[in-house]
Amino acid sequence: MNIYHFENEINPIIYDRGYDYYLAGHIKESVNLGEREYLFTIEGTNEYEVFVKLDRHGNILDSFCDCPYDKGPVCKHEVAAYFQLLGIVQEDSNYQTNKPTTFHDVLNALTKEQLIEIIIDFTKDDETLEERLMFTYGKRDQEHELEYCRRLIRSIEDKYSGRDGFIHYDDVLDFANELEEVLEKAGDMDDLLVSTDIALIVFRAAVEAISYADDSSGAISFVTDRAILILDEISKISVENNNHKRAIFKKILTAVDEEDYEFWSDFQYDLLAVSMNYADDENMRSSLMNKVETLIERTDDRYLIKSLRSLMLKVKEKYESKEEAEKFLHEHIHYHSFRKKAIQQYLCDKEYEKVIALAKDSEEKDAQHLGLVLSWKKYRYEALKGLKLKEEQQLLARELFFAGDVDFYEELKKLTDDEEKLYEELKQKLKDLNTWRARNLLLELIEKENDLVELLQYVKEHPYHIEKYSEKLAEFFKDDVIEIYERFIKTIAANSSNRKEYRNVCQTIKKFSKVGGESKKTELVETLKALYKRRPAFLDELGKI
Repeated sequence: MNIYHFENEINPIIYDRGYDYYLAGHIKESVNLGEREYLFTIEGTNEYEVFVKLDRHGNILDSFCDCPYDKGPVCKHEVAAYFQLLGIVQEDSNYQTNKPTTFHDVLNALTKEQLIEIIIDFTKDDETLEERLMFTYGKRDQEHELEYCRRLIRSIEDKYSGRDGFIHYDDVLDFANELEEVLEKAGDMDDLLVSTDIALIVFRAAVEAISYADDSSGAISFVTDRAILILDEISKISVENNNHKRAIFKKILTAVDEEDYEFWSDFQYDLLAVSMNYADDENMRSSLMNKVETLIERTDDRYLIKSLRSLMLKVKEKYESKEEAEKFLHEHIHYHSFRKKAIQQYLCDKEYEKVIALAKDSEEKDAQHLGLVLSWKKYRYEALKGLKLKEEQQLLARELFFAGDVDFYEELKKLTDDEEKLYEELKQKLKDLNTWRARNLLLELIEKENDLVELLQYVKEHPYHIEKYSEKLAEFFKDDVIEIYERFIKTIAANSSNRKEYRNVCQTIKKFSKVGGESKKTELVETLKALYKRRPAFLDELGKI
């Protein structure tokens, strides 16, 4: 990515938000650290630092922001920094490039009156643009701020929902992007109460839209996730600064009960999880737990009930006695997440017999879920290890090894007096099984022991591995490697039938030359030309090697 034309390589929403940050003067400080390294201080919900390193051509070698954004490679703060940095490097003769005229240059050359006229013309073609500009840049009191927010969202909904009231797949991304722009205002407000209201308004609109839009791309769900993240940031700031925390907690907790929307129950847990930021306050914690218990009584959604009880367990573990937390844990031990937590606690307390009993019970309960069964067996193995029950350890370690976990080979080695015999025995057993899982496990075992003779034999039987292991084997078995490589190339050539596949064959031949040398490569190319003289596309690609 280059500082002179980075706009096409960044999410359009992030690009626009970063540009708005730049125009609004959120960059408080720019520092040239030397060696084409720069540090920018940018004011947003909090104060963040952006580091950027360039080369002499303006290529961005490194870029980092310490904000919590994790939905993409570049955040809005970095984009704002790029715009600031663009102005710096354009005045610096040490950067060698043909500097193109940018959109920013064009706008900068216009007069204020020209810009106003252009914007007014655009608002005539885009019904939502005027609302967006008024919402983003207008100065209003709290009541009118929220009214403008609702008006803008209604205009966005009207813009993208067709006559049938449905937002189709092709329009969903643009719809979600415009909702995201409204949501970003919540992160830019100084008033935490207004920020909370805006985030909740957009959150409700996004949840409602899921019921009348084709959100198979997940674009609208991204907006709901972002709204929850902003509410979480707001709540943490309000607690830290003791700023409107009771009012914000009440707004979020009240929103949990809003069941007017079809998919609202899917998001109730997210709102309650945000409310957990206020649990240090006994009264608010009590209100939170009452809400959770009421919701559990009202819903028949098993997944939601499980999630809510997990939240209750977190509260009890942090704020109630150990005995109360353990009692609650065992009352709901049928949840595998609760069983896992109980087993981990037993292991920590070295109550190995309890680990074994609960793990075995869990293996029976989850017999239809192989992944869970293996996890319970691993816990059981740790308990057997703690009790130093060597024979039981060996049996279970073998079982886990043959289930595909090669790490248990190391455990078996610790439990045997003859490692060589163990290796040969396991190797033969895997060969006898001859399933795809056994073959993969055999290869991992051979690699662990760095058994080159066995590796060569494996590659002979499975030549498609030759590219990966050719250099490793060629040091000791060069002639064998060349023979396997040539056979592999001839096989893939025979199965190729279009130019893309012919190019892949030629790429493989180039790799082969690193082992076989130029003479072997030339000899193989001539052989293939003779074999496939009626395939002009293949001959053309072979001629380019």
